[in-house]
Amino acid sequence: EVIAAQEAALQAFWKQRGARILDRGLKAGDSLQLHALSVVEEVWGSIVDRQHSQEYCDRGTNKIIHCGTLTEYTPPSCGAIRSNYWTQLGVPESRTEAAVERIVRVGLVNKKACFDEAHVPLYHGIAANAFGQWASSGPRFKAYSGKFGDGVYLTPSFQMACMYAFRTPRTLAGIAEKNLASARFGHTKDGRWNYLVCLQAMVTAKAISKFAGTAFTDAGDGWDLEGQISVVRDPSEAQIYGVLFCYFPRSFKF
Repeated sequence: EVIAAQEAALQAFWKQRGARILDRGLKAGDSLQLHALSVVEEVWGSIVDRQHSQEYCDRGTNKIIHCGTLTEYTPPSCGAIRSNYWTQLGVPESRTEAAVERIVRVGLVNKKACFDEAHVPLYHGIAANAFGQWASSGPRFKAYSGKFGDGVYLTPSFQMACMYAFRTPRTLAGIAEKNLASARFGHTKDGRWNYLVCLQAMVTAKAISKFAGTAFTDAGDGWDLEGQISVVRDPSEAQIYGVLFCYFPRSFKF
């Protein structure tokens, strides 16, 4: 009977559409879960919402309707994150892919994050190796210059957000720093894992301006080009509620 119950539970798990969640509350508390929790606490202090922290497996579909906002979104998912864009910038093909094996979401306490039909869930990929620079601002966005004017640039595509978190793309900031395609991912102290960091945000739908023009045309999770870039002029309209740590084996360093 126990085996039959386990089989039924596994079958139900693999039939799930959208995000497949392995561990709500991060109860396992293994080395990678503890790493993600400690990184956030070191930078932002006691802001972790453990109840809404979790680990993801792969997803059942590229898009699904969010249960709170009733809008389409792309769930986080393990698997290969890649784009031909990096080879065009001269990166060896063997170093253009992040084979993500585990995704740990650290939930944040943020009473301003609204999960209703007036808001949309979006992602923002950041440099894991510079996450400490967020200490002064806290988990809040600041407007910055970009191709489509000042604001905060986000995307509904998990894979695209990961691309911006992977290496430095040809953005205004990247061109100014003259470090195109340099690594933005971090690595664990034991040297076994690299990791990407993507922020999850709830964004006021009316405040979003959509644009086409991303470099990652092959990493959009099925979103039309016209819907892959979302810009919010007022940073307060985008509230961060989670930090995704996407771990992949440290088979290369740069």
